[in-house]
Amino acid sequence: MTFKNKGLSEAGFTLLEILVALALVSVILMMVAGSSYSSRKNLDELMANIERTIRFSTDEAAMKNQFVRLSVSLDGEEQKISLEYSDDPNLVIDTSPKEENDSDDEDANKKKNDNFTPVSDFSSDEFNIPVGVKIVGVGTGIQNKLVTEGDAQLYFYPTGEKDSAIIIFATDDEMAYLIVEPFKQVIERNYIPYDSEITE
Repeated sequence: MTFKNKGLSEAGFTLLEILVALALVSVILMMVAGSSYSSRKNLDELMANIERTIRFSTDEAAMKNQFVRLSVSLDGEEQKISLEYSDDPNLVIDTSPKEENDSDDEDANKKKNDNFTPVSDFSSDEFNIPVGVKIVGVGTGIQNKLVTEGDAQLYFYPTGEKDSAIIIFATDDEMAYLIVEPFKQVIERNYIPYDSEITE
């Protein structure tokens, strides 16, 4: 019985080569999956914070018999969220659409904002919009349109009611939205990947 030495052409991969290949594949998969996972994590974190803020605002308005408003600033790179209350029992919420060339618009906005004071339990500094997530727009039943620039407000009333609303978010991978109903504590959350077909 004779043994033949295998040539290089017949030799298999060495253990070291297999380990290096597995390490490279793992790094590539982590880079691809990691960015997607990170944006979904940031999106979920922001949506969960807004859901908690909406529930807090509903309770705050009813318990303290005050008007509370969640204001979302949609302009600029750094979007901001603030929570304010009003002690004015005769507060009138302006539901008329804004005129583009209305000279009294700035005065009306200033007067409207003077009626509201920041909620002390809510720190807007701690409520930053995560990296990679953007609030695309806010639509409320009181405004009857989707606001995509400027400030959008969601009002909470002393009766325990709140404005019906849709809040739309976007990342590089997907869009998502929250649906808020006036008397329900449950807030509907939905995700739409960019490659999915939208059916009616």
